[in-house]
Amino acid sequence: MLRLHSPGAWIEREATKDDVIPFEKPFTDRHGNVRHHLPISKGDWIRISIRAINCQEEVWGPDAREFNPERWRDPPKAVSTMPGLIQQQMSFSTGPKSCIGYKFGLMQMKAMMFCLIRAFEFEPAIPKEMVIRRSLAVSRPMIKGQVNQGTQLPMRIRRRVR
Repeated sequence: MLRLHSPGAWIEREATKDDVIPFEKPFTDRHGNVRHHLPISKGDWIRISIRAINCQEEVWGPDAREFNPERWRDPPKAVSTMPGLIQQQMSFSTGPKSCIGYKFGLMQMKAMMFCLIRAFEFEPAIPKEMVIRRSLAVSRPMIKGQVNQGTQLPMRIRRRVR
């Protein structure tokens, strides 16, 4: 779930020295120049899209943007080359500046989900096509045409019958 719905939309880092970021595959920019790397200068800010990394079709396959728990039984081989703290996902970043609270966050989320799913049934109250994602510091669901009303995710919730 966190691969598709990471709490953070992006990671920003400031370059501490002049450097070059190599590209895995060269590409042609809008001016027709073939680019093999990105030169950066000290003080430049770099924004890395967590969702773009977590949903790469080249890594996760053609259903990269779909929730498919079965993929974890036999993850695609390319997944093993991805950075990340858990299951090669960037949801909590990676490296020395990764989220220090990720283990607590995962534990808290698992406990909450266990309690909620055991006690209630959930279903969307509107068609999923009406829900859009707005990324501020954290990704938030909003309704098409109602963005000015802020974060919304209408749900029907019923107590689970045991």
